[in-house]
Amino acid sequence: MTNEQLMQMMMMMNPEMAQMIQIMNGMNSNPELEQKPKRRSSAYSRRYKAAFKKIQKRYKLKNGKWKKNGFKAAVKEAHKMAKKGKGKK
Repeated sequence: MTNEQLMQMMMMMNPEMAQMIQIMNGMNSNPELEQKPKRRSSAYSRRYKAAFKKIQKRYKLKNGKWKKNGFKAAVKEAHKMAKKGKGKK
């Protein structure tokens, strides 16, 4: 016997609880269980990511913190490299 059939039987046996059962039934349906397929990143996004990883060490201090305006400069250079298509290796 399926879950739906059990619910229908309970509703038939106790009509006063029918509304409560329907409300509870609505709460049980979880939209998180229905997973959407992941979106594929664009070619530009992948090039930018590779370029940024490649050049970020130039704009960081020895302790790993960003230099002054280093992040901004790294982003700008990575976008420039990705636009030209030089983000790989």
